[in-house]
Amino acid sequence: MSKPCTVAGSIARDGVYSRPVVMRRIGFGRFANDGEAPSLLVSALFAYPRELGLTLPWNERLHSSDDIFIGALWRSHGLHLDFAPSARPTHDSEHQFYGADKQAFHIYTNLFDALFANPDLGRALSYEFIGFAAGAKLYFRTSSDARRYITAWVRGHRDLIRDRHYLRALVSRELPGH
Repeated sequence: MSKPCTVAGSIARDGVYSRPVVMRRIGFGRFANDGEAPSLLVSALFAYPRELGLTLPWNERLHSSDDIFIGALWRSHGLHLDFAPSARPTHDSEHQFYGADKQAFHIYTNLFDALFANPDLGRALSYEFIGFAAGAKLYFRTSSDARRYITAWVRGHRDLIRDRHYLRALVSRELPGH
């Protein structure tokens, strides 16, 4: 049996439709070039076999960056991430918040990818230092945002350490039929 494939649709956020994303060493993504394998797909619409969802479930502890997490997990198992740009749900920007507080989930998922799912120590160190600096540039404009950013960064590391046994086991799971 060949490996299952995952497919995601595009999603509009603030009038701009998503495309496949490649993670940069600063811990934030860019749109993938034509023919380039994506690191993750951003969507509210994913299709994949039920057995895959049961074997490699989404991390329900994450309130954001779950697309980065599942992309890393799927890539760690060699799955093809396909994109269907004409499948277009709409993102509800009014009820989503992506501020300093959400950075705990962002560093958690980036380090999950670089330390457990697709190990690359250089990328992990890049996320730690360059990624922190990129976020600091955004959130150190006010002292309250700076405190929230640092607190979230620490919380993301603490939660990753707490979940390390689960995450290692998750990456080690065999795909259905293999």
